Amino acid sequence: MESTHDTGDLGRIYSTGDIAKIYAAIFKSMEEITDIMRYEPVSKTTTKNDFGEQQLNVDKETDEIIYKNLKESGVVYNACSEESIYPQVLCEDGGYTVCFDPLDGSSIVDANFAVGSIFGIWKKTDLIGESCRNMISSCLGVYGTKTVALIYNQDKDEVDELTYRRVDGAYKWVVTEENIKICEKDAKTFAPGNLAVTKELPGYKHAVDHFIKSGMKLRYSGGMAPDVYHIFHKKEGVFLYPGIKEKKIAKLRVLYECAPIALLVEKAGGMATDGHIPILDLVVDGYEMRTPVYLGSKNDIELVDKFIKEAEDKGEQAVDP
Repeated sequence: MESTHDTGDLGRIYSTGDIAKIYAAIFKSMEEITDIMRYEPVSKTTTKNDFGEQQLNVDKETDEIIYKNLKESGVVYNACSEESIYPQVLCEDGGYTVCFDPLDGSSIVDANFAVGSIFGIWKKTDLIGESCRNMISSCLGVYGTKTVALIYNQDKDEVDELTYRRVDGAYKWVVTEENIKICEKDAKTFAPGNLAVTKELPGYKHAVDHFIKSGMKLRYSGGMAPDVYHIFHKKEGVFLYPGIKEKKIAKLRVLYECAPIALLVEKAGGMATDGHIPILDLVVDGYEMRTPVYLGSKNDIELVDKFIKEAEDKGEQAVDP
């Protein structure tokens, strides 16, 4: 059953008090970003983010939009993003910290692929030394043929989907699905990223080969946000993005991408690991911290971890992809 709510009321669906104000700021940001994605041309800028990556105009604009709305909420002490990784104090009296990726998938946005925004909400902290399990909520937003948000509903301890749509001539957020669950086994689709490292990670190659031989369908867009949303929408699937930590080839960031999404996945009954331990058991050692990530249907992710462990235990060397 669908239910309709004005943006100002949305926070109260999921929480009360200050957390409701953070949710309202997130939804307002997503509304503004939806307009940018649909109507603004994409162009390169002369600036780089804190990782040294060249920024697009939409990277900067979406970052600014989210900081503005979080500040106006009046309850966020500090925030940091993938575009500006060091925490910025927004409200001295605020009791929360928000980490976010303002535009996940910006490298594919000019090809008109779906992209997204990712948010992690914490009690007030400087983050370093925190277990990712201390994060209290998260949200995944996706801008494609429709704008959707996956939100962890704290009061009900479940993951819900909302869609931004036109109702009676006005755009509103509609609760389109409640208590989403990811099937534990028999995933039919998989999204294998960073295949270039299969030559250095035999365990990952074994996992990919297994999924191919088992007849799973390939569903990989090059963007984490839409590929993970696909898993929630289909209620099954696997997303894989390996990396080699010691060689700093792991690309995805813990605070702005992996941990917030891992929270949603676990709350929906799925599993998210770095190949050895759950993503949410990672301890933050820096604002730039990166990690491999394997997430989705529980039994399939356990199998991926098994392939990785067995290859390491056997001391398997690099193989040709």
